[in-house]
Amino acid sequence: MKICIVCPYAMSSTGGVQTHIRDSAAEMRRLGHKVTIISPGPSTDETSNKDHLVLGNSRKIIFNQTSFDISFIHGEALELLKSHLAENAYDIIHYHTIWSPFLPLQVFYYSRTVNIATFHDTPPDNFIGKLTRKIFFLLSYILIRRLQGVIAVSPAPAAHLASVRGKEVKIIPPCINLKQFRSALPAEQNRNEETVSLLFVGRLDRRKGIFILLQAFLKLVDDNLNMRLLIAGGGQQEMQVRDFLRQQKLENVELLGKIDEAEKTRLYARCDIFCSPALYGESFGIVLVEAMASGKPVIAAANVGYRSVLRENAEFCLTRPGDAEDLYSKLRRLVLDPQLRHKLGKWGIEESVKYDCETVVPLILDEYRNASDFKR
Repeated sequence: MKICIVCPYAMSSTGGVQTHIRDSAAEMRRLGHKVTIISPGPSTDETSNKDHLVLGNSRKIIFNQTSFDISFIHGEALELLKSHLAENAYDIIHYHTIWSPFLPLQVFYYSRTVNIATFHDTPPDNFIGKLTRKIFFLLSYILIRRLQGVIAVSPAPAAHLASVRGKEVKIIPPCINLKQFRSALPAEQNRNEETVSLLFVGRLDRRKGIFILLQAFLKLVDDNLNMRLLIAGGGQQEMQVRDFLRQQKLENVELLGKIDEAEKTRLYARCDIFCSPALYGESFGIVLVEAMASGKPVIAAANVGYRSVLRENAEFCLTRPGDAEDLYSKLRRLVLDPQLRHKLGKWGIEESVKYDCETVVPLILDEYRNASDFKR
């Protein structure tokens, strides 16, 4: 098949959607399909190739106390899009977060082929989030009637999609290439066995719950446990985090800033526990699966998306969102019990297989074929 995948975010930025698109596209190509990605810029050496069309640039805005990208193409970029679609007879155009303003909708407007969309969004349960859900419901009713296939990455985003006769919403999780994480496992031998390393990977904004983690870690330090905390990522709360560390005189916390994929893989391999206390807005949890594939026990907030990944070991792995005391309790248990860490790490390796691209991509390709049959 000749496939076009539309990403609303710059592929040069890190994120679960970009990871899923990059790795699933690579697996589709391995299976013999021709895949082109369309996304906004900025472009990098990695994105500057014949299989990736970069149109315009994305801009970050803050909404619901988190950041997301917005992009709009016009002028020469819009003419390039129209000519590209006319010259390339795609069998399928696959949109991720199709209603993200505005590039995916612009591609959808000019598309004359089979269109399928994957929905990733899960708004919070506050007033703005409830209003957003209503808007999503109305928009989805309009969009789904014009789509030939509809996918949600978990029951979370599926819950606010309209029901349209003859258009079943398929639940297909995001996928990643797990090989890089498995191959990095021998790096564990470089760790200091006497110090338990706790790792956080994500944006430093309120939604990701970094201050919940810091409060829990402070209590662990007060217990005189031999620990260190590695924080990978940047964001709007970075200065506040630095001020907190200075005020509390926490010397065993390292701010790593933004990291590349290779460094992230090494960090997973060398840590003892991975923690993601995101408060809301998570539809799945790619970072959880990455840590699990690396053989690490995971503790995460029980938001609706993370529950879909960790439900089987909720007793050990899930904490109440926003509850630093509960997070402290779960972390302390793991810090003091290396056998439990090993047990959960082994479970994670086995469980993560269901999210590997070799497992998930055939399900996506089946939906492509079903959507093509529906179009005919």
